[in-house]
Amino acid sequence: MRQRWILTTVVAAAACVGLATTAHAQAAAEYGLAASHAAGATAKAGTKLGDALNRQNNQTASKLANVRESRMRDNRREVEAKAGESPGKLHIESTPAKGTVYVDGVVVAYTPADLKLSPGAHRIEIAHAGFFNLKKEITVQRGDNPALKAALEDEYKSELKISIQQ
Repeated sequence: MRQRWILTTVVAAAACVGLATTAHAQAAAEYGLAASHAAGATAKAGTKLGDALNRQNNQTASKLANVRESRMRDNRREVEAKAGESPGKLHIESTPAKGTVYVDGVVVAYTPADLKLSPGAHRIEIAHAGFFNLKKEITVQRGDNPALKAALEDEYKSELKISIQQ
């Protein structure tokens, strides 16, 4: 009887261990499935959030560009209104094009530009991302039509010189 009881106990213990191992394996598989689903859901949420942030950034950049363009138009009108009835007409070009033009420290246009300026001395600055700003002092006479053609210098341009000595 005692042997039977021991045998029953051993069989029951083995069954419990087997069930526990099976339960652990099943739990691990379910956890893996849940984790992979959660990772997929997290990735989708991250993508949606990234897309939303990109849209928001683009909208903000567009609004800022509109404000800058509006301010530039207003500044240009003010500068040209000060020019009077016989202004000097300054033609400005730059390489690369689309340089930002400042007249007396005020942003007024992108190159190429034709500006009406009051007679007298003016500080002209042309700026473009990735290039050194060009600053020039010019004097405009009544009815004068000067031209400024600027080749902006690449600020990241580098030169490698190698000398071989024998």
